[in-house]
Amino acid sequence: MRIQISQEDIDGGKQGTPTGCAIALAIRRQYEFSNVAVTSTAVTLDAKKYELTYDMKEFVRTFDSDKSLSRPSEFVLDLFTQEVTYV
Repeated sequence: MRIQISQEDIDGGKQGTPTGCAIALAIRRQYEFSNVAVTSTAVTLDAKKYELTYDMKEFVRTFDSDKSLSRPSEFVLDLFTQEVTYV
């Protein structure tokens, strides 16, 4: 799954809010998931939870501490080889 985070996602995102962070907004904009939530370590897509990549974790950390330092980015999250946790 390729996730492209735009400047609009960053500007419209809410720090410390799993459903409103820039990554969650980007996923909702690009894919058809009804429930998207991103924490500092994982993303929940509908009822399935996947671990974030190292780069995604760093993006969340930077975004949550000072979103003005965040830049448009692209990440790849492999949904097929990860062990899935159902929530």
